[in-house]
Amino acid sequence: MDRSLYEAAEMDGAGAVRKFFHVTLPGVRLMLNLVAVLVMIGSMKVFSEVFLLTNGTGGIGGDSSTLTMYIRDVGIADSTYGSLGLGSAASVVLFLLTVGLVLLSQRINRKAEEQ
Repeated sequence: MDRSLYEAAEMDGAGAVRKFFHVTLPGVRLMLNLVAVLVMIGSMKVFSEVFLLTNGTGGIGGDSSTLTMYIRDVGIADSTYGSLGLGSAASVVLFLLTVGLVLLSQRINRKAEEQ
């Protein structure tokens, strides 16, 4: 980041908080947005942690179950359900949620760049 921006803010009388919100944050906004999207996508794909901690049951009453566990249970693992079509549909929903997050992130980035 260009040090002259901080120097200009100091000359204008900006304190540390104002410099952070008006110089530092806009400078790293794109990176923060990328990290936020990647963390959200990663949290939607959580499987192994919940599976290992709950022995594959999803906790008491399935309260800790995730979408990826549902895809596994319905589409593959449980012979009582065994509906490959329903598991595939749930996978498409997960994919669409991921694409939606990416598109939302791009829209936010575009609006931030226009300002």
